[in-house]
Amino acid sequence: MDQHNNIDDTNLKGIPKQHPFGTESDYFSKLNERIIDRVNEFEELKDMAPTLNQIPKYNPFSVPADYFESFPTEVQNKIAAHKTATKWTDWLVLLFKPSFSVPVLSVLLITFVGIKNIDKMGGQNAVVQDTYSIYDELEHIEESMLIDEVVNNADDQVTDDSEIEEYLIENEIEELN
Repeated sequence: MDQHNNIDDTNLKGIPKQHPFGTESDYFSKLNERIIDRVNEFEELKDMAPTLNQIPKYNPFSVPADYFESFPTEVQNKIAAHKTATKWTDWLVLLFKPSFSVPVLSVLLITFVGIKNIDKMGGQNAVVQDTYSIYDELEHIEESMLIDEVVNNADDQVTDDSEIEEYLIENEIEELN
C-alpha cells in the first residue's frame, strides 16, 4: 500500500484527542436556567405584541383520516370522469392549428418533391446504363492492339541515365547492391 494513504500513530501526533462534538461541562446544570430565560422572553413578547399572542397555535399540516388509502381511488375516478371521446370536429380543429398543420404539410411537400426528383433521375440513369457497358467495348478490342499500344508508350518514356541519376540523388536513394 502507499504510505501516503495509510494512517498510523505518526500521522495523528499533532491532532488533539478531544471529542469535537462534546458539550460544555456545565451544559446540563445551566439547562433549566436557559429554558426559564427563554420562556421569560416569550412572556415579554406577549406584553410587547398582544395581537401576535392571540393567533391560535396549531399544526396546519395535518392529513385527513384514511387519506392515503382513498387517494388512489379518487384520482382514478376523476381521471375516468374527465376522459371524453374525441369527436371528428376536434380532429378537424387540430388539423387547422399551425403547430400541427405546418410540420405535417412540410413533411408531405418534401416527400412529394423528393419522389418526383428520384423518378426523373432514375429515368435518366436507366437510359445511360442501358446504352453503355464497358464489357461490350472490351469485346471489340483485340489483344494484339493492346500489346502494340503498351510497347509504343514504353518507347516514348525512355529516359537518359542522367535523369535517373538526378532523381535518385534528389530523393536520397542509395544503391541497392
